[in-house]
Amino acid sequence: MGRSARAIAAGAAACAAIVIAGCGSSGTTSSPSTPPQGATTGPSSAALLTAMAASVRQANSVHIAGQLTSNGVPISVDLNMHRNGDVSGTISQNGAPFEVLGLNGTTYIKATPAFLRAVKAPASTCAVVCGKWLQLTPSQASQLTGDLSMSSLTAPLSSGQMPKLTNTGAKTVGGQTAWGLRAANGSTLYVSSASPHYPVAATTGGTPNEAVRYSHWNSAPTPVAPPANEVLNLNHLK
Repeated sequence: MGRSARAIAAGAAACAAIVIAGCGSSGTTSSPSTPPQGATTGPSSAALLTAMAASVRQANSVHIAGQLTSNGVPISVDLNMHRNGDVSGTISQNGAPFEVLGLNGTTYIKATPAFLRAVKAPASTCAVVCGKWLQLTPSQASQLTGDLSMSSLTAPLSSGQMPKLTNTGAKTVGGQTAWGLRAANGSTLYVSSASPHYPVAATTGGTPNEAVRYSHWNSAPTPVAPPANEVLNLNHLK
């Protein structure tokens, strides 16, 4: 389905990593403690990030949502991701959304008029595929979605190879108390103050303001395979 589709998914994954990496820092082996009531400073950023990295590595699922850009093009993601490679949710570019589902090593894309326009497919294709889940071969999935996985999108959070951060104090983010960790470029990573210390959100703080939110650590919904009568194998459409 062409370069446009690959750009949507690959751009989303790349931008998510960029936003996160912009908020990162190197860590140490010390462990942060839960801040006392009313605290405004908190543990060192290095200690907090070390604990966060360990929590991320051990997590088996997460919900990731955000607004990003790729070469000036707005992209949004809303995905449930699992350590075993399963994924479900929506990616959009320039307001053109497409649903993606990865389950047990098989990838499906939901065909919609907006998606077909985005990938420059003939309009007549919609009569055959719209409303169906397109089952991709491994090669097609690699070309279309790239490495769209929990491991790839959370790697910058657990690599320990990111620039220094400054703890800016406690803030309520997504209904929970989090420490704000700011990089020199203005990007900020928010990490939950309570243990286990998971990332809550990240933002570039620039223009445009790119932001990613994290929730449902270890409790993201498990993908469900589409009904067989709603699945089309792309090999059968050649």
